[in-house]
Amino acid sequence: MTNKEINDLYFKCVDVWRSWNIRTEEDLDARLENFRVEFAYNSGKIEDPLVNLHDTVTVFGNGRQVFTSTDGRALFETKNQRECYYYIMPYVIMRAPITLEFIKRIHYELMRGCYDSSRWAAGERPGTFKKNPVYIGLHVETTPPELVESELNQLLAIISNVNDSNAAFVAATFHGVFEGIHPFSDGNGRTGRTLMNYFLMTHDMPPTVIYDEDKIDYFQFLEIGQSKSDYGDLKRFVQLQTIKTWGISMGVIKGRPVNPLHNLKLSE
Repeated sequence: MTNKEINDLYFKCVDVWRSWNIRTEEDLDARLENFRVEFAYNSGKIEDPLVNLHDTVTVFGNGRQVFTSTDGRALFETKNQRECYYYIMPYVIMRAPITLEFIKRIHYELMRGCYDSSRWAAGERPGTFKKNPVYIGLHVETTPPELVESELNQLLAIISNVNDSNAAFVAATFHGVFEGIHPFSDGNGRTGRTLMNYFLMTHDMPPTVIYDEDKIDYFQFLEIGQSKSDYGDLKRFVQLQTIKTWGISMGVIKGRPVNPLHNLKLSE
């Protein structure tokens, strides 16, 4: 799939999203009825293999935690996804900007009750920036705790004056840089994906599901962007995931869902 084909399909999805003229929380909730479950399941599954679809559907359907094959933490994570979804809805409608306090609140909503005893003993708390160094993998150190706020402020300044037409690239860049900063002791991926979608929706763009089955590609494009300080490839990946998320239900593509990454071509 060429860049032009990706862009054409993506902006067809954008056009349909904007044609829905979402103006109220009720409008938004109706359009995201299926999306919210799919996003919560896949965003949780990327981080925790014990998250399962049955529990996600149950929690989003009636708010209850029903123990099946999932452990307690995975259920807390899923319930938190639901609470966070409802928390951000009025802010999406208001198009409220992302701030440091908003970032911390989103993290708190997603991670409360999910920090283990070792993090707690080290002084780490949901909704509070990390107090200790965090490594990605075995050797890659993320932003030191004392620099987190200043680097996030620089990132927020970059995204504060963006027109809607460029929102997809800015959203991908925000997500890539945010994950590189890794501002929290845990839960950075869930928080970053939620904030990326929040940014997209506040710029009248459709949110996207990053699918668990595509996480290898997802991590690869994050790493490439962070190493090059260029998130063009990650933007195209997000566009493809958006086509996969919305293409069939919006009538933009026909047939059964397919994985467009199998035919991904990043240059024409």
